[in-house]
Amino acid sequence: GAEGTLGVITKVSIALATKPLSSSVLLAKLSSFNQIHTLLKSAKTHLDANLSAFEFMDTNSLRVLGTVFPHLLTKIPPGVLPMDSNGNLLQNQPSSRGIPGDVVVLMESSGSNTELDAIRLETFLTHIINTTADSSMPLVVDAALSMDSSQEAAMWNVRESVSVSLMELCRQNISISNILSHKTNTNDVQKQ
Repeated sequence: GAEGTLGVITKVSIALATKPLSSSVLLAKLSSFNQIHTLLKSAKTHLDANLSAFEFMDTNSLRVLGTVFPHLLTKIPPGVLPMDSNGNLLQNQPSSRGIPGDVVVLMESSGSNTELDAIRLETFLTHIINTTADSSMPLVVDAALSMDSSQEAAMWNVRESVSVSLMELCRQNISISNILSHKTNTNDVQKQ
């Protein structure tokens, strides 16, 4: 006959994960790509199973995003963005290894106990701010923790819009070297 290829499904069972009761997003600015591994190890140790996302954005990606979608960066605390004293996104600094310049890491923590999850995240934040990556550099230069779901959405929107901004850049047929040499002033961005 059909050798088992014909059949009738009589019952289907699907196990879905439950929606977390608590969720927070943390943006952390690191002065070097080489520090990401240390931060990830620390996040896994302190947040354990609550660590639900760990993603990074380099200075070039943020410069392109700031050029194509400048309004998105106005919703992020400026301290966690790689900026100079005039409010301009920094140019990448030369590096002997890895990705040059500052990097911004987005971490999401989600869990089932709102109070315990908040304590765990605050303890982790205190730890990473007070930890040094080596004898002279702090592990985290600055950090921002979302206080509500709209701030979480704004932080995720920045991260998710990086690839869209790169596609838009290509669509407009603009040279990447022109974008990277162009300085975006956040004061001008905020006036728009």
